[in-house]
Amino acid sequence: MEQANPLVHNVEINQASPIHKLPIEILSEIFILCSRINSGAGVFVLYSRTAVMNSRTPVVITGVCQSWRSIMLSLPLAWSIIEPCVLWSNKESGFSMELEAAFQYIKTCLERSKPYPVHVRLPELMISSLYEKYNKEALAAISIAAPRIMCLRSSDLHSDWLSQMRFPLLERLSWTNNCNISASFFSHSNFPSLHYLDSGLCTWVNPSTAGQPLPSPLEYFVIRSYLTTNWVQVVQGCSNTLTGLQVNLMRKGIHSPRVTVNFPVLSYLQIWESDHDSWPIQAITPALTAYDEKLLPGTLPIGYAIVTNVKYLQWSNVRELHLYPSLEILQLNANSNALATLVEQFEQFEGLCPNLWCIKFYTRDRSNEEENRIRLAEHALLAARPHVEFVWIKYPNRMTPLPGSKTFDMCGHAI
Repeated sequence: MEQANPLVHNVEINQASPIHKLPIEILSEIFILCSRINSGAGVFVLYSRTAVMNSRTPVVITGVCQSWRSIMLSLPLAWSIIEPCVLWSNKESGFSMELEAAFQYIKTCLERSKPYPVHVRLPELMISSLYEKYNKEALAAISIAAPRIMCLRSSDLHSDWLSQMRFPLLERLSWTNNCNISASFFSHSNFPSLHYLDSGLCTWVNPSTAGQPLPSPLEYFVIRSYLTTNWVQVVQGCSNTLTGLQVNLMRKGIHSPRVTVNFPVLSYLQIWESDHDSWPIQAITPALTAYDEKLLPGTLPIGYAIVTNVKYLQWSNVRELHLYPSLEILQLNANSNALATLVEQFEQFEGLCPNLWCIKFYTRDRSNEEENRIRLAEHALLAARPHVEFVWIKYPNRMTPLPGSKTFDMCGHAI
């Protein structure tokens, strides 16, 4: 009994803490907010047990006390964002156990979230010998919940499996695997609400039908292409409705005729290109206000799009600023040499970018010599443009997303 007394005393203190005096309604809002903030963390596989548990906040909260468990079990909305991360193990048995726990969490959330729409991100299987077993687990979970799924991200589900299901609420679909896909796959009966598509490393096939508009007009399209340019015909088919487009061409030496494509409402464009000769589109973009151009050093700018109305710009290398007369915010991920080149343009052209008020400079170089050069360039920049706010961001995880970018957003929360 003497050993039990401290435990009883701690319980009494815990029950007397201010958080236990909060009304259930307020606690409920806090729990729902926590489940949205912590879910996913933006990656599939982690190396920290704490981070993995953070991606499963609803289960963690239910383990605090009986009162909190009762509240969480009465909140189906708190279980509706299902993005479990997995702790990596290079041993098949260890990683299999992690996947088993992740899929059990998915099943639990799917059951407890009823009848709310759900957002699901399936774990990346990583080890080929586990594909068959856990693809069946994934397929079983998705087939049951398909009528409620609003957002789905998968690295391993095959398109043939998805084509046999109907997703009446699905607005956002992301693949990160490599398979063949065609526009005919997206029938209106299967995907009536789809407006965001990330086709990952999929290869678009059947070019004779790819030029036809997708049944559900896309608003946002993400493409990563190795070999073919069949995706261009798909883009042409939905160009009238696209407000966001991201293209990553991971290839060199594959050239194709450049075609002109009109994008009347496109407001965000990202281009990640390593060989300007292989770029297949001349984009007409009168509504473009946010532009992210990631070109490797030595890649020549060729006028990928109309940029006269761009207000928000991200660069990996400094280009000619006079092409951006409406620019207000510039984000530059480079080194001191690029910053010095930028300063030269401001010193040479007094009226350059008259609306520019902020420059965010991102750098990962930790050397003192580089930092000294950046400070000198900063002083010269502020002397040439004293009204501009210069923000130096060291060792960033990523650059701030531009307006209109949906890469790090899934219906209002990170994915």
